[in-house]
Amino acid sequence: LNPPRDHIGLLCQQLDIQSASAAEIATLPGVGRSLANAIVQYRQHLASRGERITNLESLLTVRGIGPHTLGRLRPYLRLAPSKSK
Repeated sequence: LNPPRDHIGLLCQQLDIQSASAAEIATLPGVGRSLANAIVQYRQHLASRGERITNLESLLTVRGIGPHTLGRLRPYLRLAPSKSK
């Protein structure tokens, strides 16, 4: 994948989708405030059920994210390992 030059710096600091704020997510290419808020709401919905995002593919359930968008965002996102209790 060859990210746009203005976003190359983000690859060094991928966002943890489990903890990134909506403002941070909105800085990703092609993601506006509305989609960023939808991602955070999805994450909060899972957390309310004692669940978490376990793979990036689950973001496909967020309205506005299809396979193309997910493919474009994948290089900028990471999943931090779950913390064992």
